[in-house]
Amino acid sequence: MKFNTLVKNIFFSFLYFSEITIPAITLLLGFFFKQLFLWIPLSVLIAGFIDLFTRQWVMSDRVGEMQRFSMTLKSAFALIGFYAMIGQVICVGLIIWWFIFQHITTIIVTIIILGVLCYVVISRNGNLSFWKKAAKNPDFVYEQFSQDDAWVIDDRTNHVDKTGFAGPFLLYVPSIGKTIKFYGKIDKYEESQNRIEKELLK
Repeated sequence: MKFNTLVKNIFFSFLYFSEITIPAITLLLGFFFKQLFLWIPLSVLIAGFIDLFTRQWVMSDRVGEMQRFSMTLKSAFALIGFYAMIGQVICVGLIIWWFIFQHITTIIVTIIILGVLCYVVISRNGNLSFWKKAAKNPDFVYEQFSQDDAWVIDDRTNHVDKTGFAGPFLLYVPSIGKTIKFYGKIDKYEESQNRIEKELLK
């Protein structure tokens, strides 16, 4: 219960002093990561401190003996408070700019690379649906591969010419107690997979 109360107090304090905490966090992040435009969070932080100590007076009816000067000063402090308020949004936008938009090219390149890698992995593993079914009926699939010229079995006893073949595809065959490496002839193995998959569905 005390921990929850502490968390709530910290959260509400952060919200109440957001014109201080947000630019301060932005300034620290920018400083440690050597970003540009640090004058923005610094100016917002200064404005936040000024607003924090003058807000009550600005909102009150007190003007003192020099009314005109007091009203001018209140207007100036009100503008500073307004800048402190919109400065919080600017600081959040600055953080987004620093850590997202400035690196958008890197993000795009990373996404492209990951997409290519996924494509390569999927292509290398062939029809994933087929291989899931093959893993459940390995002996039958092994027998079919052995009788189909669309496949070459690499049992490590002979050199396999991989030109024009896709793979390797791996399948554990319980009847012989080991994992077998297969290569599929590019223009035939997909058709063979479809045929064997139909046989497995019977």
